[in-house]
Amino acid sequence: MQQSTADFSGISKTSAHRIVHRVTAAIARLRPRFIRFPLLANEIRNAQIRFFDIARFPRVLGCMDCTHVKIQSYGGAAAEYF
Repeated sequence: MQQSTADFSGISKTSAHRIVHRVTAAIARLRPRFIRFPLLANEIRNAQIRFFDIARFPRVLGCMDCTHVKIQSYGGAAAEYF
């Protein structure tokens, strides 16, 4: 993924690695400000109810959006599953 990012941006793979590492660390430092999971039983239950009301998905406490994970296809007869 870093090679693709580097090629697309016109920088070296090493520079792409450094940039991704720094940006990821900066985002992670913001975690306490923006991410909080319920701890008390009534908070947990209220969160589960709110998520169920939104999407009818039971027992959810939280979610992440815009997560992209590269999955490497192993090819072969089942390649389309990847």
